[in-house]
Amino acid sequence: MIIDTPGLEEHLEIAGLSIRALETSSSVLYILQDDSKIIFCNEAWDRFALQNQGGHLVRQSVLGTSVLDVTPGILRPFYADLFSRARISGQILEHDVELSSPEMFRLYHMRVLPIGGPYLCIENTRYIERPQENIHSWKPGTISQYKDETGYITICCHCRRTQRMRGSVEQHWDFVPEFLIVPPASLRNNLCPKCWREHYPANGM
Repeated sequence: MIIDTPGLEEHLEIAGLSIRALETSSSVLYILQDDSKIIFCNEAWDRFALQNQGGHLVRQSVLGTSVLDVTPGILRPFYADLFSRARISGQILEHDVELSSPEMFRLYHMRVLPIGGPYLCIENTRYIERPQENIHSWKPGTISQYKDETGYITICCHCRRTQRMRGSVEQHWDFVPEFLIVPPASLRNNLCPKCWREHYPANGM
């Protein structure tokens, strides 16, 4: 699905791409214009959204909106800088993104491809998929160990692990699938130290 944008198909053709090829790709693909608004998403975008409790993010809902508006706030500076550097340099930039479900660990390789003019094509290709490991199932009476002093539960927006606030001397982050299936009412997104260090060091700590 695409927003009618003058000149886009010509830029795609010069880059050796086509809307038809993008639409049928198994990779999750979308195109941004210079204000980071989404002007195209392919069918794989919808499949991924619907398979991961993201029915509110299907392409009919996000076309014409900024991709940064559907990005956790703590990650917006990173992605705004990534997209800006790709446009300025004209080079393909890459980044690994974890897009796991409650049942499956999934790692995707993101490529940011400048395709001429104000446009970027973002390609996310899955290269690791396996069952989740070290799962901590939530049990009645144990939710309090994940709440901070204000009652909020903090989940890492990269690996989707939950910070354990009590019963631990060191900082621990557990994978709690129940919190992904039905997100807590008082939820805060952050990055765990491991993801800060390994995936977003430019964001600082």
